[in-house]
Amino acid sequence: MNTNSTQVSNPIVSLRCTGLAYHHRKKPLVSDIDVDIPSGKLTAVIGPNGAGKSTLLRLLGGLLPATHGAVLLDDIALDAIPAAERARRIGWLSQFPPAELPLTVLDYVLLGRRPSLGSFGRASDDDMRHVNRALASFDVADMAARPWRELSGGERQRAALARLLAQDAPLWLLDEPTNHIDLKHQALLFRRLREEIDGGRTVVAVLHDLGPAAQAADHVLLMSGGHVIASGPPQDALRADTLSRAYDWPVDVRIDSGRWLVDVGA
Repeated sequence: MNTNSTQVSNPIVSLRCTGLAYHHRKKPLVSDIDVDIPSGKLTAVIGPNGAGKSTLLRLLGGLLPATHGAVLLDDIALDAIPAAERARRIGWLSQFPPAELPLTVLDYVLLGRRPSLGSFGRASDDDMRHVNRALASFDVADMAARPWRELSGGERQRAALARLLAQDAPLWLLDEPTNHIDLKHQALLFRRLREEIDGGRTVVAVLHDLGPAAQAADHVLLMSGGHVIASGPPQDALRADTLSRAYDWPVDVRIDSGRWLVDVGA
């Protein structure tokens, strides 16, 4: 994997939720969210199934309309920012990339450049440099000519990450980015994320496993029942009592030789 981070020319200054709520068929899925997302950091969103993690992420990306409150991007309400501008500033990775597309991997990754293409929609040499670097960064350069339908789930996820890197938005929103990815490529993914953050990018990721989330994150949002019940650095947000309340199950955490260890009660 390429070890050179991208230097983001226009990093996100701030991302903030104020009184944020979303209801589906009058049922509240997230409520009363008041958080600041630190710029140039990795924020992990964690919690049990049904806690509202993916819903919150979609609200942050403008993919769902808030029922109450607002998401502010650089102090501007997200719904007041034109869609084309949002596409240049926010990169989105869904939990499940599409299974059937009439494209090669190269074609798919090139789609990430659409928000930056000129009036004729033609890829420039600079666009192709972004695409080729992205393919190499997520270890999919050797499958650039392969049809999308032939890829495994993990290969699709890595190609989707490459598309995100090619887009080069200063804010990344990732919904379970390790989904289907093997251990080697999970480790490379977290290394790549750290390189991108060091280059000025802001990343918010829904993560399923507590140990890797605590180890990788600079900041944590712990969710339960549609609410953020703890927010802050991992050592503050991931206390055993708070985790046990969030998961409604005994959870113990400790740090041993710099590694986060999570014990779940029987």
